[in-house]
Amino acid sequence: MPPVHVDGGSSRERWALWILAVVAVACPLACALVATDVVAPLRAGAVVVMFVLAPGAAVLGRRAAEPGLVVGVSLALDAIAAQCLLWTNHWAPTTATYVLAAACFPVLVFQLLRHSGRRAPVGLEA
Repeated sequence: MPPVHVDGGSSRERWALWILAVVAVACPLACALVATDVVAPLRAGAVVVMFVLAPGAAVLGRRAAEPGLVVGVSLALDAIAAQCLLWTNHWAPTTATYVLAAACFPVLVFQLLRHSGRRAPVGLEA
């Protein structure tokens, strides 16, 4: 079944772009809040959004319009990373936050640029 186009794009594509944009903002925000040791509820909210959405949105890209799939993939990748940290006796949640943001943020920005119709920076064209 072809997608229904509204205002130049399907609602599914707009939903995927919205998820990518929210997560792209959450990655640096979570890092900044963790680094500055801001009040716990704000910091926890940004970190939870990043951990629950960022890995899945980065991996799925255009298919990020399915929120359940994004959350499932994110939590699976988070669990694998946490288990690896525990096995190696290197449990460091702050470092894991920075590494996750550093791994996901460039991918999310690239996908946003690609889906918004803007040209990607030189060397990043697919």
